[in-house]
Amino acid sequence: MSDDLFVYFDGVEALGQFNGSIQLELVANVLDAADDGGVKVRRVTTGHLRCSATAAADLAQAISKALEMLKNPDKNPVAVGKMN
Repeated sequence: MSDDLFVYFDGVEALGQFNGSIQLELVANVLDAADDGGVKVRRVTTGHLRCSATAAADLAQAISKALEMLKNPDKNPVAVGKMN
């Protein structure tokens, strides 16, 4: 059994900076049944990401690379990067 933590999110609800750190509030959409038989979407916080400017730049670069991989999935099925 793994103790790894997985954070899923659909967007960023709020962001800010303080003393050289950035903070992002990650949110996910949760579907709830509505009284009329439809579905209501409720947004819930799934994580608080706080890190240094250097770590934020590393994350932004990794996200950019992953988005580039989506453009050519046949050429990049899996990527492994160097850990800090």
